[in-house]
Amino acid sequence: MKINIIEQAMRISLEAHKGQKRKGENTPYIIHPVMVALKLQSHNFPDFVVASALVHDVLEDSDYPKRKIEAELGKKVLDIILPLTHNNRLPWHERKVEYIKQIKNSNDYTKAVVIADKIHNLESLFILYLKIKEKAWLNFKGGKKYVFWFHKEVYKNIKKTWQHPLLDSYKKLINQLEALQ
Repeated sequence: MKINIIEQAMRISLEAHKGQKRKGENTPYIIHPVMVALKLQSHNFPDFVVASALVHDVLEDSDYPKRKIEAELGKKVLDIILPLTHNNRLPWHERKVEYIKQIKNSNDYTKAVVIADKIHNLESLFILYLKIKEKAWLNFKGGKKYVFWFHKEVYKNIKKTWQHPLLDSYKKLINQLEALQ
């Protein structure tokens, strides 16, 4: 009997993110990919896309090898998550510009994972802001100004080539968070 792709992705994500915490929070990191996956599942994306959401940060945040992800979850999953991986050797702004270029030209499933990821990031930031106000921005190298720049650029670049209700949710969150300033 073969393990379901979502369960296999969950096992990989649990292993890769073991002991990690969310930025600015004391919550286990695994909550983030699970929430991203649930957003996609609630919009009826295929299982391999939901699995991709579960492992979307694995390559960037752990030493889990690409070849293992491809072997265990397939090339489709690897192709979805590769554009999401930041080049951590670059300075923050350059890294974000490169990321935006990568996702702008990516496939629709990658864009779905990107937007679900960014939605959950902003939801988490919103909750953190309500708890600690302006101190929430100290968790980001670019600060408040660049957080908004980044999210607006992601939205603008993906909206050019992809339409989905998730984009409306993302734009609404950007506006709500910006209104808190």
